[in-house]
Amino acid sequence: MSPSPSRRFTPLTAALLVILAAYIAWMLSMPLLPTEDGPVHLYYAQILTRLLTHSDATTAHFFRIKHLLPPYSLYYYTLVALGRFVPFLLADRIVICLYFVLFVTGFRYLARAIGPRAECATLFAAVLLLNWPLGMGFVNFDLALALALWAAGLWVRSLTNASIKRSVLFVVLAAAIMLTHPVPLLFVLGFAALTLVIAAFQHRRSNASSPLPSGFAANLITLFCAALTLVYVKLFTRSNAFRQVDTTNPSFKAELLYRIHRYGSEYGVSFLSGSAPLIRVYRIGLMLVLLGALFVAARKRLRNRRAGVWTIGDTAFVASLLLLLSMPFLPPSVNGSTHFADRVLIFVWIAALLAAAASTAPAPRSSITAAAITGALALNACLLLAANAYIRPLANSIAALEATPVTYEGQLGLIVEDLREPGGTSYANVTWDPYIWAGAHFFRHQNAVLANPPWLDLAIIPIGSRPALPASWIPQRLDDFPLFLSRDLQSSPQHRAAVLSSVDFVFVNQPMRPEVLTLEPMSAGDSALDQSWPCRPGAASWYRLCSRATPNAHP
Repeated sequence: MSPSPSRRFTPLTAALLVILAAYIAWMLSMPLLPTEDGPVHLYYAQILTRLLTHSDATTAHFFRIKHLLPPYSLYYYTLVALGRFVPFLLADRIVICLYFVLFVTGFRYLARAIGPRAECATLFAAVLLLNWPLGMGFVNFDLALALALWAAGLWVRSLTNASIKRSVLFVVLAAAIMLTHPVPLLFVLGFAALTLVIAAFQHRRSNASSPLPSGFAANLITLFCAALTLVYVKLFTRSNAFRQVDTTNPSFKAELLYRIHRYGSEYGVSFLSGSAPLIRVYRIGLMLVLLGALFVAARKRLRNRRAGVWTIGDTAFVASLLLLLSMPFLPPSVNGSTHFADRVLIFVWIAALLAAAASTAPAPRSSITAAAITGALALNACLLLAANAYIRPLANSIAALEATPVTYEGQLGLIVEDLREPGGTSYANVTWDPYIWAGAHFFRHQNAVLANPPWLDLAIIPIGSRPALPASWIPQRLDDFPLFLSRDLQSSPQHRAAVLSSVDFVFVNQPMRPEVLTLEPMSAGDSALDQSWPCRPGAASWYRLCSRATPNAHP
């Protein structure tokens, strides 16, 4: 392990603090972050709060606590705890700001244990704070990622200076990651195992006759204890979880090319897309960060090879390359959870930047340092300015739900999607769909019951449904997207009649579609149905509300 750099406050540190403060200020200034899955998580956090406090009979009639401590539970309990003091929308943004702080400080902590260029590497790693998983609403994944950086930093220090305190903290962090998201847990345990094997190999190579140092045994025990968390995760997994690329499928080549193009265009990392100048600068800069880090790391690896040494930075460099090459072959889904491979791509950037932190080239001149600071500030400024320009209008539109009067309390409703082709899109510059589950904000605000909530069949979610909830017989497929439910209801009059008879109102997503005041096109031209389900415009143009003439009675 390379010696840690000086702890003095440097211009690089000052620039990093400015960037971090800018991200936090921007996030707190937003009415909400319009993510794809986030609205459902906030809705579930509210349900969990009511179930834990036994404060609402209607909620208890439709939902139950399925598991108290499944994976994802730390994220939910954090929202529940904050939600006791602040609105859930603010609690969500506070958790995201916590992730910002943990990621930056965790990356710096790990990078400082790897090499002397930690400050510069961390400065450029800040551009990863706003990423595709965050836009998708995978806040738990990002939180676990940040915790994994802290755990890896502890581990690297333990390789040369094992202590009981570090061992206990590493195991505690592994348990916290286990209860936040299992994918970063797999990576931090894999990183720890790999570095321990390399350390043992290096020792045997240079001291074949001497026993392994005492710290090796302590680290092995620590890793074993931390790896027991995987046993707990296994309790919530399904058999035959990994769905690999089928090499016997005639379309394998086309699928492989599609994935190469997908990940080559930074899908899984980039927060924004499109041809706007600021976004182009951001996307090009994001790729240059990766290529620059790999170039610096490759130069360092060549020097180490000539010197006959292997460092943690070399391990990070090789891991980054192997991950990059294996991306097209990773399973798209694991244990019923989609986007597994897409979440892995960010580790390529992280590993490359950590490898670059190990560079021991002579200290750069002040002009080079100034150029690095200017470049990092400019890159993050482009991202924040573009995010503010394209995401704030979406946030304001969705936040209009919070101003609606509470008139649906205790009522049962569906979220469906208008099937008409949109005339355009108001979110072409984001890499996710902010409207798919945005209606869940309406249900949370109205204290209403969502009849088609997603993912309740997954063991990692702490709550489940009771028989009273129609979710058990409403079609559950492809993540329960409202689009697919709408198609089912449009194509089957019998099914449509059965489903609509069980709910009081329907929330219809219609972003960028002409407003109508009927269930069309879901009603498939049934004029009697349209008359018995009158609709009214929502507080914003992207949705409408259709209600039964006489709501059903619920406890």
